[in-house]
Amino acid sequence: MARLASLVLALSLTAAPCRAAPADHLAACARGPSGALSELACKLARAVAADAPNAVVVGVAAPPSSATPFKPGIAVDMAVKVALALGHGASAWPLGEDRARLGRFASPRPLVVVETRLAGDAVEASAQVFAPRAAASEPRTLAPIGDPLLRVAERHALDAEARRFLPPVPIALREFIRLGASDGDVVALACGDLDGTGVFSVASVGRTFVTFGTLASRKYTPGARREERELAPVAPVPLREPLAAAWITPERALDFGSSDRAHATRFAAGRALGLDARLPWPGGGCAALDGLLLSPRPTACTKDEPVRSEALGSEPFDAIAGGVVVGRDGSARVVRAARRAADGSVVVADGSHSARLEHAGAQLALGDLDGDGAPELVTSLDTLDPKADGIVVYSLTGSTLTERFRVVVPAGVKALAVCPEAADRMAPVVMATGLGLWAVR
Repeated sequence: MARLASLVLALSLTAAPCRAAPADHLAACARGPSGALSELACKLARAVAADAPNAVVVGVAAPPSSATPFKPGIAVDMAVKVALALGHGASAWPLGEDRARLGRFASPRPLVVVETRLAGDAVEASAQVFAPRAAASEPRTLAPIGDPLLRVAERHALDAEARRFLPPVPIALREFIRLGASDGDVVALACGDLDGTGVFSVASVGRTFVTFGTLASRKYTPGARREERELAPVAPVPLREPLAAAWITPERALDFGSSDRAHATRFAAGRALGLDARLPWPGGGCAALDGLLLSPRPTACTKDEPVRSEALGSEPFDAIAGGVVVGRDGSARVVRAARRAADGSVVVADGSHSARLEHAGAQLALGDLDGDGAPELVTSLDTLDPKADGIVVYSLTGSTLTERFRVVVPAGVKALAVCPEAADRMAPVVMATGLGLWAVR
């Protein structure tokens, strides 16, 4: 009785503790890369805003289980984020509720119910909008909540912002599996959520073709192929040993390029756009050629795009990598890695800290393997003998690189990519070898 009265009173007086300021949050929250939960909240708010003025937002909390392993705190976190994204007087209820108690919420304001669940290796959030309701005439009676006016759902690949509500996973080799055949001339790989479904797309960039496939659990499924000559003309003076890079951007586009071609290409929604630079620099921006090598100074990919970081030293590189790494608070930062051609050393920097690896191979990849908000660097070995090749995984903490494990790859490593975070294990590392595509999980 006391709890029911307090709920009705709190909602009727529109005094939920987290009230959003009357500002245009829907336009601001989508600018630039952000964490999974922040982006999901923005999209849900944008979808329901017209039907939920001054809404009360309630997060539904499910008890943790194998089917719903998120900690209950994610319910309140998402409710707050959606309310802040809605702005204009929206409020978040400060407790995680279950569906059986939603009938207690009687208010002259719309009710937005937010649920968050795990969908494979993605996080899915949904929002339902219910019309305002009057309190029950009898204090002990719970009026039915009724059918929602609107229901929307969105998915996003996991990252550290979402993973903080999941059990931690170790960085440890569990299996080394063959995914399938690949072209023999692969020079770059990319792995990410290209279509927003939460299923990993793997793009293999060769000297002749770009091949797309999907990676779900242990199964790799080849997909479409595009000829490079359809996407970019041949470079006036191709290098004998091509330099190449590729990545799947937060905007779900594949940026790729090689010194074989006159310019890099952005491929999204089945359409290709020529970029103003030769190679993309994973994490943001592009790279220009400096003679037979790569300039240490990132450049803009198009005239309308900013450059997000300063130069990495002054000496040219023969390999580059990078990514957008999301912290546990949802903030995103660009982390870059590059191998100096002069001595084979690798520098890693995120704008605040930098670290140096004295010797590594020319294949690099960067990502957050355990979803803790700190990046991992993956390198091949510095050898001319494919039988002596392998990969090494390092964690970057502040200015320190710590080796986590290494794997022998006697077929030789031709290209590397780190996939997005997984729900219950280390994120996969995909590699192109002399014997096709393989994954370390």
